[in-house]
Amino acid sequence: MNILFLCAYNRCRSPLADIIAREYLKYHNISNINIDSAGINKNLIEGGKPCSASIEISDQYNMDLSSFKIKKINTELLDKQDLIIIMDTSNETDLNIVTKSQYIDKTIKLGFIKTNTDIIDPYNNLSEIENVFNLIAENINELLNNIEKFNKEYIYQKFIHNNENKLAIYVQKIELSEKQIINILLENNEMVIYKLLDNEYLSKNHILTLTNHDNKSISNKAKLKLKEV
Repeated sequence: MNILFLCAYNRCRSPLADIIAREYLKYHNISNINIDSAGINKNLIEGGKPCSASIEISDQYNMDLSSFKIKKINTELLDKQDLIIIMDTSNETDLNIVTKSQYIDKTIKLGFIKTNTDIIDPYNNLSEIENVFNLIAENINELLNNIEKFNKEYIYQKFIHNNENKLAIYVQKIELSEKQIINILLENNEMVIYKLLDNEYLSKNHILTLTNHDNKSISNKAKLKLKEV
């Protein structure tokens, strides 16, 4: 399994996640999980070192970031990942813009694995770095203790299923059968239908099935809009 940690510049949070995850795997003698990290921002300079705050807090816990080199995401790196883990909402937005939401079905926020919070960027801020370190460690422990459940079905249910914007993107980006698409639309908020109609994604068969289906989640208003297409 390949896991990639991402933040904006690969200089603070993702290097910490990288080294914490590697130490966890080493301690538990796990060899079938590969860890990597990178930055999303197109202006980052590759080859540099992590921020001083990350290096200092790592040293305190006997974790060595001295040989770590900052790098930027690329298609080859992203394609080979089974799980892509970001730190906050801005990371999510930037990644989806850069990749046209290509990896939405395998991307999750680290802080929402256990602590249900974004992990803010503490760049060179020693007063915040310990809290960030602890948040990262707590969520990584939860992730790696239960790694078998973090599959695409889990990501769909936890991060996509109840978010109409993500769901509309998911339906368009992932290769689904017509039956799967219909089932998703019947189970979810009708605003997803509107978004897919606006993007001219739904086929005539989708529309015919939805308008004729006896499902209370689709209002008469939505059915009328479908019939107008």
